[in-house]
Amino acid sequence: SRGDTRKYIQDLPGMTDRRNLLPTGGVRHVAESRGQTVTEGGPAYKPLVLDSATRHVDVDENYRELLEAQSIISGTPKQVIPKIRQVMEYLRPGSMFLWDGDGSMTHDDAMRSLRLMGEEVVPAMREIAKELDLKSPFDFEPGETTTAASGVAGP
Repeated sequence: SRGDTRKYIQDLPGMTDRRNLLPTGGVRHVAESRGQTVTEGGPAYKPLVLDSATRHVDVDENYRELLEAQSIISGTPKQVIPKIRQVMEYLRPGSMFLWDGDGSMTHDDAMRSLRLMGEEVVPAMREIAKELDLKSPFDFEPGETTTAASGVAGP
């Protein structure tokens, strides 16, 4: 996420500064989880804002709130799999989208994270989906629905 940018294209009127899209790049907890020491006012501390309407919001506080609400699920596979299970049990989704490697990571950290996602998290999600009898969008014809109680596809 720290690739080259073209500022003259990136900051056109109406466009959002890419640092404002996700709060994790300058969040103290994320930096500390990556072994970085961050002190407020120090050179590595980069307070971020989510958008101009919420500039007063403490990004660290907002990040904690998003974690508590499970809007963001992060951690080791052993930490995230139970949280993902909880989401799958509650929402019973047919599809889930995962975002891996957000924030300022080294290439090695990003590759390790992606490997863990592919080798541990995604297979666990497939097993959970089987246990919960979750259906994929590919299991139905357009317009079909299922009756949760019977699991039978219907018109």
